[in-house]
Amino acid sequence: MRLQTADDYTARISRALALIESRACGEEPPTLAEMAEAAALSPFHFHRIFRLMTGETVGALCKRLRLARSLAALGDTAFTITEASAGSGYATSQAFARALRQTTGLSAMESRTSPDSAAAMSDRLMQSPSKETPLAVEVVSLDPFRVMALRRQGAYDDLDSAYGALFDTVFTAVNMEELVNIWGVPLDDPFSHDAAQLSFDCAVDIGDAAPDLAMLAEKGIQPIILGGYAALHLRHVGSHDAVHAKMDDLYRIVLESQGIELTASPPLIRYLDQPEEKPESELRSDLYLPVMLEL
Repeated sequence: MRLQTADDYTARISRALALIESRACGEEPPTLAEMAEAAALSPFHFHRIFRLMTGETVGALCKRLRLARSLAALGDTAFTITEASAGSGYATSQAFARALRQTTGLSAMESRTSPDSAAAMSDRLMQSPSKETPLAVEVVSLDPFRVMALRRQGAYDDLDSAYGALFDTVFTAVNMEELVNIWGVPLDDPFSHDAAQLSFDCAVDIGDAAPDLAMLAEKGIQPIILGGYAALHLRHVGSHDAVHAKMDDLYRIVLESQGIELTASPPLIRYLDQPEEKPESELRSDLYLPVMLEL
């Protein structure tokens, strides 16, 4: 099987870009499923790959394109300012005016009376932002292992209560000495979604311990299998809240390397230290991104 190169990912994201640009100013922007299908990427990875390759989220791109096209319309005296702002995607002309001022430094009237400035700003808004340079990582092999997982919906920086509920339930069923590792499975890109839309599997590896699975299921805890693949690995030292930004470095390696391709599996986080044990600046986390390697 031929694995993907950076050019392949560029072609994939280009297809998604074409879809987004064709519908950015419509009433219904493309869904995640439609964008992921256009890019031939797993929904787990689409938003992060898109953001890393383009330098912005899908939402930011749509707002940028709508503002750019509204600026062009403002320069056409056939449209009133209200009509020109109608395609911006903002609920009111006041919201459009605030966004226009924050983004361009121009009011709607200034954009109309200074068409050259508006045109230059429209051109600038059509350009993607710059992207950062990745770090080096290592490739490791993760053997399959079982974890007990509790899915949590909400902000990734507010997982303490979910992990607390997971620990209280699992370690009522088995001894705390059975704990092997603490894991996290982020199922969404926190930089592309509202916090309330994010899903995250809080998980613990308890080895071969045999808890009452029916009792755990009553609390929403299910056994799942992780691993069984190669993965890019990066050690993060610092706040647990910063691991999601650091995960970008693993995705950049995939995008800029030949012979490495993403799988359909989501990334993993192994928490090696707990905040009550060490200062935040010394907390260690292992980040894993499942990949296929060209042999």
